[in-house]
Amino acid sequence: MDGSFGLMVAKNNLATFLKLVVHDIEPKTMELTPSAPVSAYFIRPNYSTNKTSVVASYPSDMPGALFVIFKAEETFKIIADGMSAQEILIAFSRSRGGVDYQLTLDTSVESTAPDGKRTRSPKAGLEFLSCSQQLVTNLRSSLSP
Repeated sequence: MDGSFGLMVAKNNLATFLKLVVHDIEPKTMELTPSAPVSAYFIRPNYSTNKTSVVASYPSDMPGALFVIFKAEETFKIIADGMSAQEILIAFSRSRGGVDYQLTLDTSVESTAPDGKRTRSPKAGLEFLSCSQQLVTNLRSSLSP
């Protein structure tokens, strides 16, 4: 699994996005085969979701990836709260009507050594929140008469 999430501006509107990349692993050869999910969304700590905030969803330019755009208001709060808690919950489905798989992203992990030891820091969360604040400020300025 791989991917990204964040804020974006589209048609002078603020939106949030999730790009989720899924690959199947061939156990004998460890070869990765792209296998994009059909849906993906964020989960709140109380396990409700933002499925109703999906604006658009389409295959990404990257094999195995799905790009989902959400309404900003509801979804940004989920992301900001998750970044503050250093944990983002995401779910995805591999087939229509299929089981939803849940992922927990530990946003405090800065790097992982070959032996599996993780270096942790609140830096990513703080930088994300700072960058988001600047994006909103710039958007407001560009829309002002």
